[in-house]
Amino acid sequence: MNITVTAGRKIIGRLVKGEDLLAALEKLAREHAITLGEVRAIGAVSQARLGYYSQAERQYYLIELDRPLEIISLIGNISLKDEKPMVHAHITLCDEEGRDQGGHLAAGTSTGGTLNKAPGRLGDSSLIGCGCYADNRSAAVSTTGWGEPIMKLVLGKWAVDQVEAGRPPQQAAAAAIRYLRRRLQGHGGLILLDPRGRIGLAHSTPRMAWAWKTARRQASGIQLR
Repeated sequence: MNITVTAGRKIIGRLVKGEDLLAALEKLAREHAITLGEVRAIGAVSQARLGYYSQAERQYYLIELDRPLEIISLIGNISLKDEKPMVHAHITLCDEEGRDQGGHLAAGTSTGGTLNKAPGRLGDSSLIGCGCYADNRSAAVSTTGWGEPIMKLVLGKWAVDQVEAGRPPQQAAAAAIRYLRRRLQGHGGLILLDPRGRIGLAHSTPRMAWAWKTARRQASGIQLR
């Protein structure tokens, strides 16, 4: 790391390409006997490993990002652990599509209602896991179609679980619609999105309108069977 020390113990540095960011910061802290400090950074990385802390489970999960990313923000502190300087930092990264790698997946579903429905009927749109579902580590989904079969199969959660098991979103979406048809002769459609921005679309109805949008691109259309 190339550094400049200014008055007031402010240290400004620039990493050499290929250096590990966290390791370089901790080395800097050791060499300059920093036991308490603040860290800020911007720039870019060729790959990253992030830690997500689950408050419920009280443990970290690692997220591997093996592609070039821009550092939108990095802020942290330096303190002592076992008598050695330790850097604790939070980072937000962005890819070429403007996707924020520090954010969370979310799903939302609206309903047009069902003609001649029974009084008091509760549709699938408002039921988490049926009409919509999201998991930060796998995918987010929104479904449409005959509500009763979708509710019985908890279809949204089933589709997201397919992505978590390793299927790409498009394969997971198609599998979910086949499952709906095979189990309950149901009709419907869904759209899936995973943390990498991959999209899956599938339906068994005569047609389904769809749309998606990123920071740079957007698309929409009507799929016919």
